Amino acid sequence: MLHRNRPCAAGTESRRVTEPSWTWLGLLVGILISMAVAAPAYADTASISFTDAAGNSDPVAGVGRTLTLAGNTAAPENVYAAYRAAGGAPCAPSADSDAGSGSFPGFPGPGGVGESTFNGTSVNGDFSLVKTGIWPTAGTFLFCIWLAPSADAAVTPISQTITFRQPGGTISATVNPVAPSPGQTATITVTGSSEAPENVYATIRAAGSGASCGPTYSADSGNSLIDGTSVDGAFSISNTVTESNAGTYLICLWLASSEESTAIAGPQPETFTVPAPPPPACVAPNLSGLVLATAQQRLRNGHCTAGVVSHIYSTSVASGRVISTSPGPGSYANGTSVALIVSSGPPPCVTPSLHGLSLSKAKAMLRQANCSLGKVLRPLHIRRGHVLHVRRQTPAAGSRHRYGYPVGLTVT
Repeated sequence: MLHRNRPCAAGTESRRVTEPSWTWLGLLVGILISMAVAAPAYADTASISFTDAAGNSDPVAGVGRTLTLAGNTAAPENVYAAYRAAGGAPCAPSADSDAGSGSFPGFPGPGGVGESTFNGTSVNGDFSLVKTGIWPTAGTFLFCIWLAPSADAAVTPISQTITFRQPGGTISATVNPVAPSPGQTATITVTGSSEAPENVYATIRAAGSGASCGPTYSADSGNSLIDGTSVDGAFSISNTVTESNAGTYLICLWLASSEESTAIAGPQPETFTVPAPPPPACVAPNLSGLVLATAQQRLRNGHCTAGVVSHIYSTSVASGRVISTSPGPGSYANGTSVALIVSSGPPPCVTPSLHGLSLSKAKAMLRQANCSLGKVLRPLHIRRGHVLHVRRQTPAAGSRHRYGYPVGLTVT
């Protein structure tokens, strides 16, 4: 059936009215409520730091540091912290049930040494708890932190591992003079620097044994040179030694907290040599006129060597006595060889053949032959201007006699 629209009343307007859908509105409200319920709550946070004066993280043993325990809580809580050597069980659910110590070494609590360092301090929102002190021991440690209403309340602990390094240091030694002579006093100066308060130790011994420096001062076999002088920062310590024997000597150095403890610098070996003294010079004296045995002994006494002995005839130096040396008297290198020229006495007279020679020539030849002119038999009558010639000689030519032996001549 065909329907006709009813006409509108006068003064009214035809329109469509859209009503809101309560189904969709309810769905939107449900989603928002579910999102609010599912949104996770933010967890409490905390961490520990050890910083230097410049604010840089630098956990180190024996040096002053600032300890900061900082974090955030969503509601009022108390903070507890403990430490122990790393490598064991994890942090326990509560501060009371953990095996660690709440008293941090070098960082005492409000009541002093032995009391818990943070002692359940109340925190709310952002917090930063600051203490200053010196952690005494190098190593790796586990730190446990609890943000809880009480020390026995079980919460999820916050764990953190921190390694404290050994403080740094250097140590070395110099010797003055560098190579002292036997019996000469030498100054040994030990220098270096220490990041923390430490002690300086040093020993000295002959290096010929071959043993290296001991791991600690107390374990070393050397003689004490420096026995635990306290230092902090740069240092310079001096001592003197006098070694009588030539050889190489070993100095061992340690920078450590005690004579038994492991050194932060060292064991550092340093060596120096006491050289053997140079041999004494050869001092050759004047040996002229001395008998050979005496001359040789004096050369040895003067740190020389008695060298080759040569013999020559001498009319001025008695037989068996020194005529001269080579080199002559003076100072030379140790052990220098000195040759000796020794007198064999005067040369012998070996009579020459003089037959037929003039008397003047015969006299000259006799002198050359170390002989002398003996008795001369002449003719009874000699004319002026005549030349005399040897006719006969006594002893005969070629005979050997003492120096200056007289040879008789018969001339004509």
